[in-house]
Amino acid sequence: MSWLEREFGWGGETTALNFMRVHRVFGANPQHVADLELPANVFYLLAAPSTPEAIRQEILRDAQHGPVSYAEARRRIAEMRPDRPPDDPHRALRDLVNRMSRELPDDPLIKNMQKLLRERDSEGSTPPIIDHE
Repeated sequence: MSWLEREFGWGGETTALNFMRVHRVFGANPQHVADLELPANVFYLLAAPSTPEAIRQEILRDAQHGPVSYAEARRRIAEMRPDRPPDDPHRALRDLVNRMSRELPDDPLIKNMQKLLRERDSEGSTPPIIDHE
């Protein structure tokens, strides 16, 4: 990771994994990919292992006629994957709390946030994440 950061300015493993996936999926035909008007994050979506091949090909065909936005690609992929649960509106918070819990495992605030998120999951509803009492 230090080499990637030093040589490319990539600060995280996710960026490297995204590039490797894109190469695996599209590396055999790099000129085709270079000719498409797609943002990098759309290529990341298309190269994700969970993206069905049919929708990948459909979006690539459509991109030959004009740009496809990240929001459009994400919506179309989600429509093709009805087996997936809906997006968690608190995913960013959950990810942050998980990262912080690794760095500060005994912090009471982090433990309370984890408890609130667990309660939200177990109740199946959306209780307030922060209690203002």
